[in-house]
Amino acid sequence: MMENNSSNKIVSDSADVDRSMLKIAVLAVFSVVSFSAFGYFFKLFFQGGEKNFLLISGLSAIIFLIFFTLQTLFIKSFKISSLMIFLSCVGLAAVFYDIANSAILTGIALVFLALFFSNLNGVRELKNSLKINFWKINKTVLPKAVAAIFLFISIVYIYGHSEANEEFFISQQNFEKIILSPSIIVAQKFYPEIDPSLSINELAVNLAKKQIEESPELNILPSAVKKTMVNQAAAELESQINGFLSIPESTGKKLTVSEAIYKTLKNKFNALPENLKSLILIGVVLTIFLTLEVLALPIRLIISFLAFIVYEIFLAFGFANVELEGRSKEIIILK
Repeated sequence: MMENNSSNKIVSDSADVDRSMLKIAVLAVFSVVSFSAFGYFFKLFFQGGEKNFLLISGLSAIIFLIFFTLQTLFIKSFKISSLMIFLSCVGLAAVFYDIANSAILTGIALVFLALFFSNLNGVRELKNSLKINFWKINKTVLPKAVAAIFLFISIVYIYGHSEANEEFFISQQNFEKIILSPSIIVAQKFYPEIDPSLSINELAVNLAKKQIEESPELNILPSAVKKTMVNQAAAELESQINGFLSIPESTGKKLTVSEAIYKTLKNKFNALPENLKSLILIGVVLTIFLTLEVLALPIRLIISFLAFIVYEIFLAFGFANVELEGRSKEIIILK
């Protein structure tokens, strides 16, 4: 009986020991490098780079999340897993060293905590399960990890500017990319002539022309009369737009629509009290985060599917094995 208990204890202990440090190192390298690449290419895109940088950043984040899920399944030591998460976050911080501020550092700390507790919950779920269920572990680990990355992206978009060079919490390029462009796409479904690259005067002329052309009574008038009416309507509309945006007419003629909107928002924001500015910034971060979270479900499904394929490939090629574990456990029974 003593020998049987001793044998079970050996099996149980060996099941909780990582046997291949080389394979753990491979997982660690993929995690750290992919997370650092996510941060590096996202920063390049944020600073006005090409859209390809955003694509590479997204692919790098997917690779990281795949290996983050796998480390929960493959690595027994929670200390080693925690160290891998810490090194990944250090790599992310190193990428943002030149624009790091208290908000970004807080964001990285929140990412670390989210990944830490996500991994902890996954390990607990794995230990409490009689059979290894990839999808159950994945469902425990992935949502918090994806949300952490989305939150970090939101923080960088709002707090990642250089205070020495920016008078507003977001650059004009990023304002056009993440805020104005989606709004223009929706507006163009109703008013196709709206183009943010046009000047306010050109936009007013286009809107006035459309209004006259769509009116059967006005459309039969002579060309000279229509031209006069277009000019009058455009001048009135331009004056209304400039008044709404609080821009002098002389300034409005030199600005495109996107520049005028950005300038107006910047002036109104800078005129606010500092405490109200802070609340607005937090509100914008939460808005971006919640908008990204709307897309989280399909993204998590894609990552889960890819992670499962990698998981099965690793098992097929002997990178890891699924084995039965024998273990004895004391229980209390009422008699």
